[in-house]
Amino acid sequence: MPDGNIQFIGRVDNQVKIRGYRIELGEIEAVLTRHPQVTNAVVTVREDSPGDKRLVAYVVATEKEELQANELRQFLKTKLPDYMVPRAFINLASLPLTASGKINHKALPPPDEGELEVQKEFAAPRTQVEASLAQIWSEVLKLQKVGIHDNFFELGGHSLLATQVISRMRGVFDLEIPLRTLFESPTIDELAVAVTHMRENKPGSNFPPIDRGKRN
Repeated sequence: MPDGNIQFIGRVDNQVKIRGYRIELGEIEAVLTRHPQVTNAVVTVREDSPGDKRLVAYVVATEKEELQANELRQFLKTKLPDYMVPRAFINLASLPLTASGKINHKALPPPDEGELEVQKEFAAPRTQVEASLAQIWSEVLKLQKVGIHDNFFELGGHSLLATQVISRMRGVFDLEIPLRTLFESPTIDELAVAVTHMRENKPGSNFPPIDRGKRN
């Protein structure tokens, strides 16, 4: 580029398949570099845990101040489908290069748990049902903590992980919970209401109404 920066365009065959979707990494990178505060970017697929493939974006900002993940995520969501939005965004001073000037993917650092979480105000569980759901989500999504207003799919959840969550919920709550419930109620707050309603209306159930706690 005229200013001396190296822009990684990517190969024509730089495609990956995640959760059944074929994704062109270069397309995501091209959109990221259209952000006014991004001077360079590379997107890669990481599988730091077996079976958990996820898109991770590495960005170089035009200014010294770090870019916020939520800002970049919302920017991409206006231009790309959800399945093409990276789960984590990592700020770098510069992209690591090989001796030949290509992106050194092996030198890209793995995201930590904090970078994988959606950055929003944390709201802790208020009831036993919410606490049980938060524990299930934390274990399945491999996150340290989950707020009751966090969206399962924004946290990196997908259909396969949703199946695991529903399976665990059926065991914990002794209910036949349809898979669509998680898609219709993707936050713990909403899901707890759905679970409570199912328990209270289960034929022959002696479950007492669950205390929903104080709601703000």
